[in-house]
Amino acid sequence: DDIKDDPEWADMFRPIFRNVAATLGSPEADKCSDLIEHCDGPQNKGLRFACPRTCGCTSLSSNRLFRTTANGCWPGCMQELTEASNARPCSDMELGGGWAAFWKSWENMMSLYGADPLTIADTTE
Repeated sequence: DDIKDDPEWADMFRPIFRNVAATLGSPEADKCSDLIEHCDGPQNKGLRFACPRTCGCTSLSSNRLFRTTANGCWPGCMQELTEASNARPCSDMELGGGWAAFWKSWENMMSLYGADPLTIADTTE
């Protein structure tokens, strides 16, 4: 899990992780994978900051909606993601996990910014 990957950083991130876990209602969590179901929450920047790999900040197949530096992912993670994307051959991608999660999160994200996703969809027709 991310928080334990580097012992030198673990001491610095442990308080952040504990705070995030308590805020998410899981104070007993002791590793990033215990909180993975919260990674797609629009308000969970702190979780993506403390657990970037678990939350998919470096994965091409993860939900990209909140996988940005502005939403908690580290610049180094974004660089890894860019390098992985650049190394990928030019071919159609399967519309699986990451895309499904993106659209599932879309309504939450639009609501967070005060927009009605149905109104946005209606205006594009």
